[in-house]
Amino acid sequence: MLYFRLIMLLSSIALIAGGLLYINSGSNEMLSFLIAYISSAAVVLVSFKNYQSMVEKRIESEAVGFDDRDMVDKLDDPYDLYSEESQESADNVNTKELIKEEKRALKKQKGSLKQLFKNSLYAFKFSRLFAYLLVVLGFFYLLREKIMVLGFYLSALIVPIIVVVFYLFIVNTKEFQKVER
Repeated sequence: MLYFRLIMLLSSIALIAGGLLYINSGSNEMLSFLIAYISSAAVVLVSFKNYQSMVEKRIESEAVGFDDRDMVDKLDDPYDLYSEESQESADNVNTKELIKEEKRALKKQKGSLKQLFKNSLYAFKFSRLFAYLLVVLGFFYLLREKIMVLGFYLSALIVPIIVVVFYLFIVNTKEFQKVER
């Protein structure tokens, strides 16, 4: 639902901005703006969707842990040194065993070549590469046709990022207010 709303918001901004540019400036400015805007919006949306799927897969595989401590406890004891569980375990485990256990845990966290390959697959998804190819092809098309207006092109590359950040900020603020009530 959020993804669909982002697409609709970005599309409506593209139509409004394109129409206003055509009325006020001309077709070259409008084409430069729209080609850059649409290709940048494609990169933002595809990256957003890929990141969302990566997070969902990690949550499903329980690779992300959840902490049930409250906010005040996290501020007072950020490393969980004074909790009851850590006090009991400190009494029962000697220091050498604890150091060995922590070293094993660190080795597991470093990961292997397989884990590195798995994480890098998210960066090289076909859809993301296609979106970046769209940016490059649009740029070269505008240059070849000699209709590139660089100011409009560069400003249009930034607009989708700003729109998505503000939209997500507003959505998260509304959800946070619902939780507090």
